Amino acid sequence: MKKCEKCGKEVLFPFTCTYCGKDYCDEHRLPESHECSNMPKEPPPYISPIAPEDKTPRVGLCPKCHFAQSDMIDYDAETMTFKCRRCGFKYSQLKASPHDYVEPKDKTESKEKTTTKKPFPVKKVIGGFLVVIIVGALLWYAPIIISYIQNLSSSTNSSNEPYTELTLRDLPITEVNNTVIEFGDTEYSFRYLGGYLMVYAPFQSKQYISSEGKTYNDLGIEIKVSKVSSDYISNYIIILVKPSVQNYMFTQFHYTKVNITLYQTKAVNISSGLINKTNQYWFSYTQIAHPSFNEPQLTIGTTSQSKSYVVIAGFTIKEFEIETRVYKIESGYMVIYVKPLY
Repeated sequence: MKKCEKCGKEVLFPFTCTYCGKDYCDEHRLPESHECSNMPKEPPPYISPIAPEDKTPRVGLCPKCHFAQSDMIDYDAETMTFKCRRCGFKYSQLKASPHDYVEPKDKTESKEKTTTKKPFPVKKVIGGFLVVIIVGALLWYAPIIISYIQNLSSSTNSSNEPYTELTLRDLPITEVNNTVIEFGDTEYSFRYLGGYLMVYAPFQSKQYISSEGKTYNDLGIEIKVSKVSSDYISNYIIILVKPSVQNYMFTQFHYTKVNITLYQTKAVNISSGLINKTNQYWFSYTQIAHPSFNEPQLTIGTTSQSKSYVVIAGFTIKEFEIETRVYKIESGYMVIYVKPLY
C-alpha cells in the first residue's frame, strides 16, 4: 500500500500530483498542501483561477501531457471525467489543481445537438388519420344525420300541435265503424271493443287496455285516455290524439306515400336515405273488367321499362330497386307506399 510523501500515512487510493508526480493523501493532495517545489509561481495567461464559491466544473491540466487549452479538452458531465484530445488520456476532476482549471467546452452536449434526430411525429400522424376518418364518416352518413335533424325538428314542432278528441263506442262487431284520422303521410284507424283500445296504422297495429288517465306513445302518435265511461247506448271512451312525429311512415321506414287516381299516371321521385341517389318512377292504377267484378292492376315504370301487377290490399312488390306496398284500394283511387332498396 502506498504512503503519503508528506505525512507517511498509508493511502488505499492516493492522489498523484500533476507537478512532482508523487503520491499524497487526501489532506496533502493539493500542491499548496505538500509545498510542491515544481508548482509554477504564476498560472499561464490562458488559465483562469477558480473562485471558491464557483461550483462550475472546470477543465484541468492533462496529467499526462500537461495540456490545458479548453477547446482541446472534452468534459463528460454524466461521469464527471475529462478527456484530452491531444493525447487521448482520460482523467477525473480531482487529478488537477484548482487554480489550474479553466472553463470547459462541453463537447458531449454539442455532439448530441448535432447528431440527435427529430423524433417521428407519431401524434400528428395519428391525429391527421383520425380527422380523415371523422370527415369521411360525416360525409358518408350526412343524409342520415340531416334526416335525423329534420325529424327531431318536426318532432319538436308536433309537440306544440293541439290534441284531436275522439269518442269511441264499444258496439257489436257488426255495428262497429272505425274512426279514421290522418296525420301527415299516415292514416290512423281507432276502434274500442271489449274494453280494449285498438289502433291501426299502415301495415301495423297496437292494442291497449283502456285505463282513464293513461298515456300511450307509439306508431308516431300520442294518445291520452281522457275518459272511460258508459251511457244508455254503450260503453265508450274519450281519447285525445296528436302526432309525436310528423310523416311517421317516411320518418320511421322511409316510405313515400303515393295516391293514384284510377286511369291516371303519377310520376314520383324516390331518394335514397343512405347514398346520394334519386330515381324517378311512374305509377298507374287501372282495372281489368270481368263479368261480375273489376280486378285492380298496378303498373310500375322506369325510364327504361315497366311492368303490371294484379294486386290486393297488403300486396308487396320488390322490383326496380324499390319496395312497393299496396295499402288501400278503392273504386276511384289506390294508396301505395314506396321505399328505396338502395
